[in-house]
Amino acid sequence: MQMYYLKEMLLEKMKLQAMRFTSESARQQDKIDEMITEAKGRKKTRKEEATDMAVSQLLDRSHQLNEMYEKDREEHETALAERLQQQQLKSDDKQSNDQMEENTSKLSDNKRSKMKQRPLPRL
Repeated sequence: MQMYYLKEMLLEKMKLQAMRFTSESARQQDKIDEMITEAKGRKKTRKEEATDMAVSQLLDRSHQLNEMYEKDREEHETALAERLQQQQLKSDDKQSNDQMEENTSKLSDNKRSKMKQRPLPRL
């Protein structure tokens, strides 16, 4: 009988130890899960920070390119306007030169025709 009680006590101790072991194992697994979750959160945060930084850099570069494009477009429009103005001035100068040549030519023609009409002096 005593042996029976010893076996029962031993069995109870083993059950109690198994319960403690199971609860400790569960507690440690919970800690591990919590640490994994925190690590994933930190990793995700780092990824998000890297992504945010990359997006920010891309936006900055986009703004720089837009500013460069606007500046280049303005310079191009200014140069085009200047060229058009120079062409207009050249065209106006050419027209006035042509007109002056026409007038000179008409005067010369008039003088020639008058000279033809006048009799030559007799020598």
